[in-house]
Amino acid sequence: MRISILLFVLLCSGCGSSVPLEDAGPGFSFLSSIRFTSGHGWEGQYLRSRLTSRCNGDWSFGKARIMQGEIPPGIIFDGEDFSGTPYDDGNWLLQVRIFEPECNGVIYSDRDIWINFSIKGDRKRNY
Repeated sequence: MRISILLFVLLCSGCGSSVPLEDAGPGFSFLSSIRFTSGHGWEGQYLRSRLTSRCNGDWSFGKARIMQGEIPPGIIFDGEDFSGTPYDDGNWLLQVRIFEPECNGVIYSDRDIWINFSIKGDRKRNY
């Protein structure tokens, strides 16, 4: 009887826990796979950078917010994707926080992702 009660307590110790899971560490994990597709493009040409992840099933997140940096002129952020037609060349580095990422019904800790926009121009420059 004591073994049954102890087993029940051990199994249910995590039941109802609202603490998000941490990243699994080195190697493949769901959190480390969250990223934006390429931010490289050309001035005057449409660009779209989508948020992706490797989850063996459905995945979602609560919201995404820019924490640092500026978006290239002509690009907008709709809370999930960056898109638009950049009208200036250069490099921009942004930090985006992904709140409450979820994979297969399991909610993980918030994740900060960096995206580098590298927009090449087509005009000649005199240096």
